Amino acid sequence: ILLDFEASPEVLTLLSREDNTYIRALVAENSGVTTEILDKLSRDPSSRVRVRVALSQSDKLSTHALHNLSKDTDQYVRSYVAENLKTPPEILSALAKDDYHYVRNAVINNPNTPLKTLYDLAVHPDKRTRKQLASSVVTPPEILATLVKDEVLEVISRVSENPKTTPDTLSYIAFELIPRLPK
Repeated sequence: ILLDFEASPEVLTLLSREDNTYIRALVAENSGVTTEILDKLSRDPSSRVRVRVALSQSDKLSTHALHNLSKDTDQYVRSYVAENLKTPPEILSALAKDDYHYVRNAVINNPNTPLKTLYDLAVHPDKRTRKQLASSVVTPPEILATLVKDEVLEVISRVSENPKTTPDTLSYIAFELIPRLPK
């Protein structure tokens, strides 16, 4: 019922203090939620509640809450912040340095990630990150052209399968790289 109607801020404030984690999580999803409630719930002891805030598409979700959640101890919370289209570019750039590769993958797939951040990820030491970047449909052609020079064949293969790869890059793969592969 909490999702079906826009509750008043007073009611949502009361419900945000409930002991029941499920109720607090539903408050974060209610269309009547305020910035103050989301900011408070972004510091909730339950990761279930913090995930709901991180996933919020509400216009009431503040940069302050997203910033707090981007530093959360729970990697899933950070991943959802990185996925959120409301997350500002500077927070995405910080999350691109996360130790957890699923957070970096979410940054890669967020179309608001700055180009410089994507270039940094193109030389990341973890090949899983470079493979994700090569596969992502939001990766721009100029990043794919950089990834085609990767030492990992799986990365190059994914570049060749990406619909954003330019004909020039595909020609480079076909006529420069493939002939040099060991037979």
